[in-house]
Amino acid sequence: MPGNQNSSNYHFDSSYEPFFDSVVNGDWENAKECLATLLIPNVLRARNPAARGSTALHIAAREGHVHIVKELVLLMTQEDLEIRDDNGCTALHIAVQKENVDAVKEVVPLIRQQGLGIKNKTNGETALHVAAGSGNVHIAKELAELMREEDLEIGNSNNCHALHIALLKGHVHIGKELIALMRKEALEINDGQGYTALGRAIRLCHHRGDEYSEEAVIEMIKPMVAKNQKILGIVASPNDYIPVVEACMLLKFQLGRYLYSVTPREALMPPKNRWQGASLFVFCLGAKEFGKS
Repeated sequence: MPGNQNSSNYHFDSSYEPFFDSVVNGDWENAKECLATLLIPNVLRARNPAARGSTALHIAAREGHVHIVKELVLLMTQEDLEIRDDNGCTALHIAVQKENVDAVKEVVPLIRQQGLGIKNKTNGETALHVAAGSGNVHIAKELAELMREEDLEIGNSNNCHALHIALLKGHVHIGKELIALMRKEALEINDGQGYTALGRAIRLCHHRGDEYSEEAVIEMIKPMVAKNQKILGIVASPNDYIPVVEACMLLKFQLGRYLYSVTPREALMPPKNRWQGASLFVFCLGAKEFGKS
């Protein structure tokens, strides 16, 4: 399991304190002098209890000292880069949280591929979840392009993968990058509230229509539909409507017309799916949307 180094609980010795203080202060010259008198790699693996179990690399990433991050990663093994603090975060999590692109670029090429999928203990998020939530497309793309396909589908404590998070937060630009990289089967995954990524896109249009027009959402979901048409027949909670019906229920009829044009007719027809077709008819009739193009 990646990041299991915490089980060894590397001892933090009081002799390490001057080194850690130098890292906090961004003073690499003094930190380097301290290292000359200390046992490597133990000091680099040590988790400081006064800093929430952080290693020196965690601290450098948190403080934004990229020059120290650059030096430390060259002294550490791939496994060392996966050491987690008391919150279950790797130094990569911290760098992403701080949106420090330069620090991320120093760590990512050296960490093991499976290490990119490590989840924190707070909410079960990988570094990619954090990037998707913050809206930093440069970091999200850097991570996603190097991660294993299956790790792009990792769910957090709410069973949201990174694409769900990006759409929940309205970060459409990140969504587009992730759609291109994810397996088509990943688009069928429901989050903890019962929505696929397509369902989240529809809800984005509904809840934040002042920011995201129906036209913009249509352009975003076209690659999803091209990748996996099966998502057009997956129902969303709590109403158990397929996407085209859901869109019309929410009075998003431009989006609904697009979805209707690509939804297989059997998804709306009796006997199996008569409820979907009948509901679509009722919503369109009530809004006087029949015959419009």
